[in-house]
Amino acid sequence: MNRTLAGALLLILLLAAGILTALSMSRWNEEIAGQLDAAARQALEGNPEEAAQTAREAEACWQKKWGIHAAIADHDPLEQIDVGFAQLRIYSEAGETVAFAAICAQLAQQIRAIGEAGSAGWRNIL
Repeated sequence: MNRTLAGALLLILLLAAGILTALSMSRWNEEIAGQLDAAARQALEGNPEEAAQTAREAEACWQKKWGIHAAIADHDPLEQIDVGFAQLRIYSEAGETVAFAAICAQLAQQIRAIGEAGSAGWRNIL
């Protein structure tokens, strides 16, 4: 009886941890995507230094949460996002504001997609 109870408690704990992680992942990704959207706007409005700073902050948040994402999500999209951040740094240094804004928008969409893929929405439960 003790093993059955311990097993049931472990399953409940794992379920709760999975749900909390999925909810947190969506929130984190939306925050990072919002920063990237802001960086794109700043670049197109003629504030490349401010845009670059906002993008660096978004990348720092992304790197901080990368391990959690890697434990849950497929690694291919994560690596594509890392490549996008590398391109972002190059466009920023080159002063290519339109390309910088385009990469910001692309990264924001990719990051939102990862958050939606790991969320506890009805599409993922069915």
